[in-house]
Amino acid sequence: MKRMSAPSVLILATVILASCSLSTTHDHHNSHPMASAQGAIANHDHVAAADMHRFAVRLLGAVTVIPDTYGAAENWHHEWELRWEDYETSTGVVRVYHATNKSHDGMRYTSSRAGDQTHNHAWEPIH
Repeated sequence: MKRMSAPSVLILATVILASCSLSTTHDHHNSHPMASAQGAIANHDHVAAADMHRFAVRLLGAVTVIPDTYGAAENWHHEWELRWEDYETSTGVVRVYHATNKSHDGMRYTSSRAGDQTHNHAWEPIH
């Protein structure tokens, strides 16, 4: 997968999410490449990247994505997919995690862990 800059990912995620919400307003649900009638998101990577970046900025302030740190474990749990990405902050490196429910795309959570911490930040729902 080719790496995208954080602004590009945010723009793309915004377009995808807008497409998903618009897909329920017309009769061509199944023909839409990124959404179904239920609003399912076909590519969780883009949405997860955008969610993680928003979470990192809100929680940590100014951050920079560390290239080539994005990872995914789509079979992390029988009901959940896990993704992560590392961010450089003024205090060091922080890994942000993202969990997506396999049955309900709208059920998404983020968490984080700094390199020197022994525990994660509590999982927070994406709104």
